[in-house]
Amino acid sequence: ERMRHVPLFPASFNVSAGLRVEGYLNDCWWPGEVVEQHPKKGLRLSFDDGDSAWLGRRNVRPMLRCAPKRLHGTDVWQVPAAAQLPPPQRPAHPPIRLPRGVPSHE
Repeated sequence: ERMRHVPLFPASFNVSAGLRVEGYLNDCWWPGEVVEQHPKKGLRLSFDDGDSAWLGRRNVRPMLRCAPKRLHGTDVWQVPAAAQLPPPQRPAHPPIRLPRGVPSHE
């Protein structure tokens, strides 16, 4: 499900805090938001699942959008429902990660 065609986009798109992007991490492109820029560390992204990571500029691309589709036999274009949704809300606190073998109910 995570594999998709990578469209051409300008290599010099402007990155700024708050911009919705995709970051390449663990062999997949993940949706997120730029939180911070650093000249040596690169870009700090906050991913939609609550994780964050510093990524080099080459591992960040603009958020892909679904292309509108033409309704069969008409000149009406329909925007896919997924493209109309706002970005998901991030949790107020980062998730707590327990060591292996420690039950979460203790």
